[in-house]
Amino acid sequence: MEQRLCVDRTPVSEAQTFAADALDKRDLNAAATKLLTKPAATSSIGEAIETHHITAVAANVAMVDARSSVSPAVMLAASEAWNAYVAIWKADKDWAAGQITEEAWKIVYERAHETLDRLSMVEAKTWLDMACKCLVLGAEEAWELNTADDPAEDGRIKRIGRQFEAMILTGGQADLAAPTLAVEATKSDLIESHRTDQRDQALLALGRKHDEAHAAWRAAVEAYRETDEQHTAFIEAAKARGGPTMADIIEGEKIPGYKEGRNADEDAFGIVGDIGLEILKHRPTSVAGLAVLARALVPLVWPTGSFEEDAALVPDEDMHREAVRHMVEACCAAAGFDWMGQPVSGSFPSDELPQGDAALLTLEAEFHRADQAFGEAYKKWSAVSDALDRVPAPDALQHRPIDNQIVGMPETATWSPRPGLIVGAPYGEEEVAVLRNLVATVETGDVHRRDCVPGGPGTEPDAASQKRVAQIVAAWDRFQIKRATVPGFKDLARLDEARQDAEDARLDVLSRLRSAPAKTLAGLLVKARVAELVAGEDLDTMGRHEHLDDDALALPLSLTADLLKLSALPPVENAAVDPIETPSLPDVAAIALPELRALHDVADLLHELCHALRCQPRCSTEQGGSKPAGDFVERLLAQCQEVMAACVAEANQRKPATPSEVDERLCILARAVIENGDSAQTAALARDLQASVG
Repeated sequence: MEQRLCVDRTPVSEAQTFAADALDKRDLNAAATKLLTKPAATSSIGEAIETHHITAVAANVAMVDARSSVSPAVMLAASEAWNAYVAIWKADKDWAAGQITEEAWKIVYERAHETLDRLSMVEAKTWLDMACKCLVLGAEEAWELNTADDPAEDGRIKRIGRQFEAMILTGGQADLAAPTLAVEATKSDLIESHRTDQRDQALLALGRKHDEAHAAWRAAVEAYRETDEQHTAFIEAAKARGGPTMADIIEGEKIPGYKEGRNADEDAFGIVGDIGLEILKHRPTSVAGLAVLARALVPLVWPTGSFEEDAALVPDEDMHREAVRHMVEACCAAAGFDWMGQPVSGSFPSDELPQGDAALLTLEAEFHRADQAFGEAYKKWSAVSDALDRVPAPDALQHRPIDNQIVGMPETATWSPRPGLIVGAPYGEEEVAVLRNLVATVETGDVHRRDCVPGGPGTEPDAASQKRVAQIVAAWDRFQIKRATVPGFKDLARLDEARQDAEDARLDVLSRLRSAPAKTLAGLLVKARVAELVAGEDLDTMGRHEHLDDDALALPLSLTADLLKLSALPPVENAAVDPIETPSLPDVAAIALPELRALHDVADLLHELCHALRCQPRCSTEQGGSKPAGDFVERLLAQCQEVMAACVAEANQRKPATPSEVDERLCILARAVIENGDSAQTAALARDLQASVG
């Protein structure tokens, strides 16, 4: 086999040995000069590869220490070697595709090392990866293979691809640091991702409202559960007797808390249901948005609040519900939340959430939970601590002026763990411990301990001092026995530890929230709301903080107040508006049944009209809020519902005197019973109808 030589006729093997020795001596220029020689005209791809195997050693030299200086001659040789190798790759891409391994990495080092002083090794690796793939596959296909979930990272990869494409097209002479293509490409990518995020912002805001309404509805369901079970048992008992009759129905609704609980349940479900229907109009563009859509299905598919209970039935649960459950749980898990909208422990999918300060919104919710936990822990500890503070201390524990005058009695200002103990203040645990040590010194005659007493070495308390000290110690012991009778005394240490742990957790969340930068108005408002809560000041009183001595604190608090006021968007003129007087309900007890039916029908007609108007754009916003016209319609709607309910209640208890009045009464009751769908009430109405025609 023909021996291959470098340009200076040095055999390849000898050149490699020379380079290795130069590397050991840290003589980078010597090694590079020997290896990076201008290649002669190559007759084959194999020969070019052989030459550039040698070139790779010099490239590794540069990688050893990117800050080392390399002579211009070596740099020129490296550039020419690069141009020659690019020409070979372009001439035979099929062969090059099979060599996209070690060789491809090596040949781009001589260009990449120029910027290694400002690139990390990970970034340099990405540059080299993209160079190899751009050479063989072309820039477009290479970008498809190098994509990331994070829009910013994806934009960076595409930017690198465009830069290497420009370098290849210019024969390797393009400036890798040229920003024009990179800036424009990154800007385009980020603008597109920002548009996607903005489209989901409204959906995520609806999701937060839905989670709050969902929690309120679940609470209403739980509060209503016991009375609902009592009502069900009452109706079942009536069925066993051959009923229920209308009298049974009326009597069942008199169960304490039943009607109130049912109404609260229905009202809360109406709120969460309306928000859920509004959410279903959106098409999410992120995993977090998809999780919102999934959570909105829970109350609509499980209207009795049995999502958790029915989970135990899987796979016996209805097939359709089982499929929905699987989809809800999978979507929420992918976004890092549970079906109630709470972040799953250890999973915070900030990469999947929009860039609009979603991390701050998550931290705000976490802070409120930590703050609530701290408040509960503090309340439990404070209850016991306050009870102990109310136990009166014996008079003997009060500091007296004579205590500092007794011979041998240590002076308060020099020995007390609380310097400057004022006259009348009680001795505490630490002061009594010092005095107890003094008593032990006198009783044992311990010379070493005597030298350690507060009075100094050789101090011998006189009889009066000993008597006073013994009096204080004995009073303290009696005081502790009395305090031990307070309920919760034994748990005080545990409660105090729990309080401190909760406070540490709260401060940890607060620290993370403070360190997270706010990039949008939503993020600024998160910090303002938390600042208002932490400061403990009333920031709504015209922003006045003159009572604060520290101007450095007063100014941020005033700024926080102004930000919160601006976010509320108050009207330009805050003139007082006279409240709309609500008309009183008619006295339905004094109205004859024919007129009562007419009143009910008119109220029903207005109710349907108001319900239709409420859904129109003139009355409601796209986010589910209410406009002034919508508020007016809501008041009318509530009035109509009250009138209809009053008419039905009166018809229930009215005893008709004539067949005509029987018909009027049944007409009033019929629609309410049919719409309610209660089987027991429907059966009772059917029996009354049968009796009226019989």
